[in-house]
Amino acid sequence: MTKVIAINPYDYGGGTGLARANVFAWLTVNVGKVPVLGEAFMRLRNADVEARILRGGVAHPSAITPGFAAQANASGRRPGHYQAFLNLLRHAHLWDAAREHYGDIKVPVLVVYGERDWSRPDERRRTVAAIPNAKMETIPEAGHFLSLDQPKRLADLIASFAKT
Repeated sequence: MTKVIAINPYDYGGGTGLARANVFAWLTVNVGKVPVLGEAFMRLRNADVEARILRGGVAHPSAITPGFAAQANASGRRPGHYQAFLNLLRHAHLWDAAREHYGDIKVPVLVVYGERDWSRPDERRRTVAAIPNAKMETIPEAGHFLSLDQPKRLADLIASFAKT
């Protein structure tokens, strides 16, 4: 039997969920949508700002270690990354449209959220209600990047769901 595990699905907010992380993320998302200005802004990468944005996605700021933040920044500096990220920001509103197809899902689905995910409780309930045979789990003390906040708890949920 095939199963699906959706971790903090991003089908809400018109694709602006990241903007809910903190003021730095809000600025990045909104400036990034503006042609020319977004391109200039994204080329001016700042490791401290990026680390602050990442910390807006976890329940415990210590989950974003200096090494992880440096690796994320280095990844973002790769050729073509800022263009890809701008494309993602400018088209993220289309992700909400995926909900139209949730009723077609025929396999068991586990939807996992971090307690402090950027999605709101009503958005979470709407997602799970739209998927036949879906079950929701919420991991306490975890944000959007719950694999950084609670990796063992997430791994245990995945293993348990895979066995059923």
